[in-house]
Amino acid sequence: MIVRRLDRYVTTHFLFSWLVWLFFMVGLMVVFDIFGKMDKFAEAASRLPEENVFLAVVQFYLVNSVFIMLQILPFVTVTAAMFTVTKLLKCNEIAPMIATGTSFFRILAPVFLGAVLAAGAMAALRETALPILRPVKERLELLALRGEQEKVRSGLFFTDPAGRLISVDRYFAVSHRIKGFKVIALGRMKDDWERWEAEEAVWMEEGGRRGWRLVGGKRLHPDGVGATVTEEKSFFPAGELEPAYFEQEINKNREFFDFSFSELAELARLRPDYPNFRVLLHYHVTFPLANILLLLLALPFGISFERRSTLEGVIMAIFICGLYVVLDISLRNLGGARVLNPVLASWAVPIVFGSAGVVLFSSIRT
Repeated sequence: MIVRRLDRYVTTHFLFSWLVWLFFMVGLMVVFDIFGKMDKFAEAASRLPEENVFLAVVQFYLVNSVFIMLQILPFVTVTAAMFTVTKLLKCNEIAPMIATGTSFFRILAPVFLGAVLAAGAMAALRETALPILRPVKERLELLALRGEQEKVRSGLFFTDPAGRLISVDRYFAVSHRIKGFKVIALGRMKDDWERWEAEEAVWMEEGGRRGWRLVGGKRLHPDGVGATVTEEKSFFPAGELEPAYFEQEINKNREFFDFSFSELAELARLRPDYPNFRVLLHYHVTFPLANILLLLLALPFGISFERRSTLEGVIMAIFICGLYVVLDISLRNLGGARVLNPVLASWAVPIVFGSAGVVLFSSIRT
């Protein structure tokens, strides 16, 4: 495709509209979120008077704006496209372009190229930036909203790679400390077992030793004649029970929307019994495609607003986006609840909207 003056003209209009709507939508969501959490900010500041909570709030929303952008980018794209098209129609600029023998699709090629680039940017950001930004966001959120500097998880109970049952009352993810530590290993025979208990365990790596330093630690095991032997212990060898494994277990019981595609693929492999992982895995493919699918569906409605205001085209775009979101969330919830197959729950709405968009766009009369 040869870039012509027409392409640069349409691109300038679309890019300007896209940036304006992006900053407007992200800013609007940030403002609403700030007003809804003012009491939490004040409480956090009272808990940590020595910390600059205001700075943490600013940093949190700067980082969180990337996550917000990934949630609204398809709607920014379609709204900007509708704004661009209705503005060109209102100024009677489309008809002369078509009179030169240029098809409507060719006129809007820069808009569709922008939608493709937006979809690619969403996929790239989710895969590369989110794994880096998510821990930063969580740390700032703890500081700004809860007045806490340590991420604490309570009531962890799982099986480690060695088949031992692990029970943790409280796990401090930053300092790698455990309160209320219990490990139970059961063998095949009645007297083949052992139990570790400690009031506190702290991760350590010293002199080639890697494991947990125990406070109030003890090891219980049978003595072979029916009695139980209790030994005082100050160190528990890690094996594969490292802080990274605790983080992996925590990830199985948290919000997953902000995870990358590769992270979700790994969680889906570890937990095949949990359908939400598969639903979100497919959703991270279908949602970027909404940049293009919603464009195909919304633009034909924009053409009918030639003698009306630009605002009407934007309102129609917002309505179509809202309908897409409602149906998409409803079906994904059904997939997570095992009512629908995860693949069907994730792909039904994009396929229906995309098919309708192709039919409507191909029927545009110019």
